Amino acid sequence: GFNHIVGLKPTPGRVSTAGVLPACRSIDCVSIFALSVEDAARALAVMEGPDAADPYSAFAPGPGTWPARIRLGVPATLPPDTDAAVVTAFGTACAQARSLGHTLVALDFELLDEVAALLYGGPWVAERYTVVGPLLETRPDTIDPTVAAVVGRATAYSAADAFLGAYRLRELAPQAAAMWERCDALLVPTAPGHPTHADLAADPIGANARLGRYTNFVNLLGWCAMALPASVTESH
Repeated sequence: GFNHIVGLKPTPGRVSTAGVLPACRSIDCVSIFALSVEDAARALAVMEGPDAADPYSAFAPGPGTWPARIRLGVPATLPPDTDAAVVTAFGTACAQARSLGHTLVALDFELLDEVAALLYGGPWVAERYTVVGPLLETRPDTIDPTVAAVVGRATAYSAADAFLGAYRLRELAPQAAAMWERCDALLVPTAPGHPTHADLAADPIGANARLGRYTNFVNLLGWCAMALPASVTESH
């Protein structure tokens, strides 16, 4: 998103994660960085498919074609902490979508914000501990302090918390899926802003959580996403 390239995150299970060092194994996804959408599609065509070696493999082809004009769900309002340059760039992208004949549908993103918060602010962080925990316990000095702080919070959650988180996600997922009755795809900023080194030093966890506002909910809901170059801001 900050390097003016295409990022393609397939639906979880579409590409095998066999042999991949896990982060959150139940929702991990192998993504693609490319210079064009066409290149990303070519790479995906080679990578995708069912794999018996991956217990989370769930290959299911999507529709082969899209309507010429689609309904794009957009945030009814952008949060006040969105960078001014992003607000301008997103406005330009929305205007371009309209000029191509697509319809913009204003949506309340509060539900998706709650889903996103589960990834780092809920028991899913404990899943990261299954991978990093042993190293964190024996050689904490070898782990980036921010990563250690995020994963270290896993010890505060119980098995009951994990179930409660799963229950809440189950409750939210159908509500989120209902969005597709009103739109065909979502159009959002890739990130609400570009943090500085000072921002990251002052609040590394908060800065990274902010960066994931429009992406953290995607894997939890079993959705796919694509980051597309739209414009260049001064912060780039």
